[in-house]
Amino acid sequence: MRRWSPGSRALALIVIAITTGAWTWTLPRGFPQPHVPPDNAMSASRVELGRHLFYDKRLSANATYACASCHRQELAFTDGRASAIGATGEHHPRSAMSLANVAYNASFTWSNAKIDRLEAQARVPMFNEHPIELGVRGHEPEVLDRLRADQRYVAMFANAFPTERAPITIANVTRAIASFERTLLSGRSPYDRVVADGDHDALSPAAWRGMKLFFSNRAHCSECHAGFNFSGPVHYLGGPNAKAAFHDTGLNGRFRAPTLRNVAVTAPYMHDGRFTTLDAVIDHYIAREKLTIASDEKRDLIAFLESLTDEELLHDARFSDPWAIHGQTLPIRGQTLPIRGQTWPTRPMNLPTHLW
Repeated sequence: MRRWSPGSRALALIVIAITTGAWTWTLPRGFPQPHVPPDNAMSASRVELGRHLFYDKRLSANATYACASCHRQELAFTDGRASAIGATGEHHPRSAMSLANVAYNASFTWSNAKIDRLEAQARVPMFNEHPIELGVRGHEPEVLDRLRADQRYVAMFANAFPTERAPITIANVTRAIASFERTLLSGRSPYDRVVADGDHDALSPAAWRGMKLFFSNRAHCSECHAGFNFSGPVHYLGGPNAKAAFHDTGLNGRFRAPTLRNVAVTAPYMHDGRFTTLDAVIDHYIAREKLTIASDEKRDLIAFLESLTDEELLHDARFSDPWAIHGQTLPIRGQTLPIRGQTWPTRPMNLPTHLW
């Protein structure tokens, strides 16, 4: 099979291109096409507008905070804090969740199944008052005036929403941000190179042992962290009507299983960030008698979890801050290879028997 690599085998990019209308998806091999609501069709102009808004602090009431303040690319779009902090310094009771592969979520936030669209989720940090996050509620006119005063935004909104006479609206802000977030696809980790590309050297011996343990009936890890996104039910084009699943892990409540992709860079862990290391998370499950493993097996399991890190996601220029490099034209779509898609396994069943 042909391979394309921007400098190293460790950063191999294996994608499949699917064109839908004015947009071409560049999907990691085996990933299904994300579902997109009919009232917010994908387009390059809408995605690029959303990227600018995602990183723009003018979108908060006091112009000090952006979406990216709580969702940093180098941390797989988390913030490294136990609990998120809003524009006024108020702490959120929950940890900021990763946005990697958020396009496939059956629901958003830690525990609210009713928020099942990215467009609706984008309104939560904008308008939430308890606690205040971006603090837009009551300040909508001045926030929109800031955008209208920027001629770059005047042109970008017109290109993104060409049929509207006055396109700079809160509704279109959320549509653009949601469009950008749908492009934050993560499927280029060492694990993916094993399953999608047959590169059996991508994992260390310890990670191989940890993968066997993760998918085993003894550990049960993959029961909650299931599917290609290691997060349980996923929503995609042509797929079943996935419903969000919530789990009681002994932490006073039922919460959605977050994706384990890039988990090695998204500490601290759990809904309230109470655990600072993967070691501590596993110890919690051992203490709750949900997991029985030896110390060497714990090291193997952590090695496998570390193999889920997608270094390209953390450094991909398409997802970076456009204001930091203003004036440079960045690609919306990456280089693609004409390869055939496949159904992604919930466990690597296509591996040779002697390797499994």
